[in-house]
Amino acid sequence: LVASLAGPGPGTDVSGILGDLLGVPTRTVLTEPAAARLGASTSPGARGDAVVIDVGAGTIDVIGPGGEVVAAGAGDLLTGAVAETLGIPRAAADWVKRGPCVRVEGGQRFEAEDGSRGFLDRPAPAAAAGMLGVPGPTGLLPFGRGQAPGEWRALRLRLKEAVFAANLRRALSSMSSVPQQVLVVGGPAGDDELVGVLSRSLPGGVAVGRGNVGAALGGQADGTPLGPRHAAALGLGLGGG
Repeated sequence: LVASLAGPGPGTDVSGILGDLLGVPTRTVLTEPAAARLGASTSPGARGDAVVIDVGAGTIDVIGPGGEVVAAGAGDLLTGAVAETLGIPRAAADWVKRGPCVRVEGGQRFEAEDGSRGFLDRPAPAAAAGMLGVPGPTGLLPFGRGQAPGEWRALRLRLKEAVFAANLRRALSSMSSVPQQVLVVGGPAGDDELVGVLSRSLPGGVAVGRGNVGAALGGQADGTPLGPRHAAALGLGLGGG
């Protein structure tokens, strides 16, 4: 199974090219956005008229019952914006962008984004005193001294709104109707702040939720639910069956 962004039209016969290269019979089942919609529809409570938002590293795919829009600018763009704003490497920005931070006050003491104070699980390095920090791949990841925790939270949410919500509104503007239900899937959908950012960008009354891919399949497939990830892969499997 191979996902492709190419839609129907001249010069887009990806299956024919693969067949020639591999020497095996091939056929086109679904485009990647259509597969993501089919996979997301296996979430409990998903409606037939839901709009699926598949958020990836490079694009936001907005897929409705009657059409789809692929909008450039997603997870990687947010990483770059955070790195540029804070003057930190992109590898660090990929962790910093994800959610709440604390300010290390020395030893194990910290101040959270809501102004509350507490203690870290283990002492922070002495050099991290006075710095903001987030959970990183090997523990606390210090990243800056320029803002208070609440200030960085406000700026982080504004960056997410500028990247994700603005892109979503732009994509929806080309669709004929306002959605009543929105399902968010893809790797960045694991960001707990993303659903709120997208929800606030839509008209009141639109239900926005994170997909739980595969959870509504019941006995039709083996394995456990996939959370918001792998909607396109599951959709390709279901569409190719």
